Amino acid sequence: MPESTPTPIITAVGGGRTWNVVGDKIICKVTDDHTHGAYAVVEEISPPQGGPPLHFHRSTDEIFYVIEGEYQVVCGDRTFSAPQGTVFIVPKSVPHSLRNISAATSRLLVTLIPGGFEKFFAEANDITDPAKIMEIAKHHDVEFLPPKA
Repeated sequence: MPESTPTPIITAVGGGRTWNVVGDKIICKVTDDHTHGAYAVVEEISPPQGGPPLHFHRSTDEIFYVIEGEYQVVCGDRTFSAPQGTVFIVPKSVPHSLRNISAATSRLLVTLIPGGFEKFFAEANDITDPAKIMEIAKHHDVEFLPPKA
């Protein structure tokens, strides 16, 4: 496992790199470069009905904290509501999706372990062609799946 940095990391209010990925705004607060690959932290802002489709990561665990709003989460065989304040962990290789079921914008803080998956967001920034997104995904530990029936 990568060893994290011994130096404190501070990202000021409004700081971080911002990307638009298929309608969601992703703000990278901590990159894997800051932590020697140990983890990364992103804020995800989803419009109503927004959020990532069903997918999984072979090498990345994710810790989600709902800052604002409410999401419907599919995680493995479970579907549940995740209102503000909910924390849930998605282990690697577990299919999952999130959909903002609030009438307003919802926000998540996501810790990616190990770091590196944030590079997918950077490369997918402002791309609207689904085929191109799928091609980028192949290089960044994400595999999209058809929606569950």
